[in-house]
Amino acid sequence: MVRTRDEEGKYVGDDKTTPDVNEAYTPFKVKETSPEGFMRARDNKGQYVGDDKSTPDINEAYTKIKRK
Repeated sequence: MVRTRDEEGKYVGDDKTTPDVNEAYTPFKVKETSPEGFMRARDNKGQYVGDDKSTPDINEAYTKIKRK
C-alpha cells in the first residue's frame, strides 16, 4: 500500500464517513517499466536499501518480484 496523492501532489486523508474503505492508501502496483521484474528494495522502515559495494556480483538495491 502507498499513500494516495491528489492532482496537486498532496497526500489525501481518509474519509471517515466510509469506515470500510481507506482512501488515504491505494494498492501498490508494479510499473510495467520495471526492468526484468525487479523493484527497489526497502528495509523494515520503508526506506530504500543501497547496494553493498563489497559484493560486486550482487545488487542489494533491487529485489526480484513475481509478476502476474
